This record gives sequence, structure tokens and C-alpha cells, in this order.
Amino acid sequence: MFSYRNPVLIVTSQADKTSDYVENILRKRGYSVYRLNTDRIEEYDISFTADCNGYEMCISHYVQGKLSFENVKSIYFRKPTLPKAVHQYHQTYHRFMQDEFLTFLLGMITSFDGIVLTDPYILKRANNKLLQMKVAEKIGFKIPDTIVGTSIDRVFKFISLKSKTVVKPLSHGRISENELVYTCIVDRNINLDDLRSLSTSPHIFQKFIEKEADLRLTVVGEKV
Repeated sequence: MFSYRNPVLIVTSQADKTSDYVENILRKRGYSVYRLNTDRIEEYDISFTADCNGYEMCISHYVQGKLSFENVKSIYFRKPTLPKAVHQYHQTYHRFMQDEFLTFLLGMITSFDGIVLTDPYILKRANNKLLQMKVAEKIGFKIPDTIVGTSIDRVFKFISLKSKTVVKPLSHGRISENELVYTCIVDRNINLDDLRSLSTSPHIFQKFIEKEADLRLTVVGEKV
């Protein structure tokens, strides 16, 4: 078990149900757990500092007491969202302030010497769908016929030669806070004009495969 001096820090958002589950399990097993919901950062008395000697973080919370970064044993990093406290300032600066906070937080976590599940920059690399496709093919997975790019003519021909095609975003697919783009079936009767946006916003087009099941595997070290 972890002592009070070596707690687990959960960096997430208030709405993340998976973090709720993990937090409850850890507490039941006797671990010291501190949770930082980045979207509600204004509810914490928190300070971050970085200098040539390293990073320092001190969190005071009305429920959790105090936590210093140097005492953290491990970090569970799970879908943190941008802080909303910036809305008290002029909207011109909201994105800039949020990006500055997130960049510092990610840098601090990546520089952490203990165990991080999962390092945000490793996650970012793993979420690159072009890299996923290359690695999957290299290690022996069968990949559906796929095309990604900005060539409207080639994508149009790809769709016309398939009985059924799906399209999916290259990135997270988030249009706004409440609107997401998911994998969709492409209308086989699509015309060239419908694909004009590809010139500046490439997507992934794949041959549709009827699935038998969904599998999600989590690997921690050598344990699957």
C-alpha cells in the first residue's frame, strides 16, 4: 500500500466516470488518492512552479488536505479538460490561457520520474491514426482497404469501387463542446462537390467491415 507520503494523483475532469471508478477502487484498497479535476481548477488552492531544480506543485483542497508533487508515488492521467476559470477574463485570451495551463501541466507530468498511466505525450502519439495503421500492418494485423488524404479524385474513385465505405475523423472528431463526429457510412452516390472540403480537411476512408465484436485491451508494463 502507498503511505500518505506517497499517494496516487488522479488528473482528470469532474465528469469522467472511469476516474470515479478507479478512485473508488483505490480508496477501498487503502490507497491515498488525490484528485485534480482540471476543469474545476478554480475550486482548488493550487500552485505550480518550475525552475532549474525541477517542478513543484502544491494542492490545498477543502476535502483532501494538502499534497506536494514531490510526494506523489504515481499519476493516473485520464481525459482532463481545459479549465473554465479563464471565463472571468476577456474572451480574447481564453484559448491562450487554457493552452498555457495545459502545456505546463503536460510538461510537468511528462517530467515526473514515477509511474504515469498514461504519459500524455505517449497517448498523443498512440492516438495518431496514420501511425496506428503503419504499426498495425507492420506487426501483422489485417488492415481494411484505406485511403487518407486530400485528393478528391482518388477518394471519389475509392468510394465508387467499394460496396460500402466508412469515413472517420483523423483527430478526436470534436466540433464543439457538445458535438462530436463519429464513424459514418458514406453514401455511395456521393458526388465530387461533396468532397471539396477534403482539400483542407483530410479524413480516413475505409472499406466497411461487418464487425463480430469489440475488444479493448489494456496493457500495463508486461501485463495484459
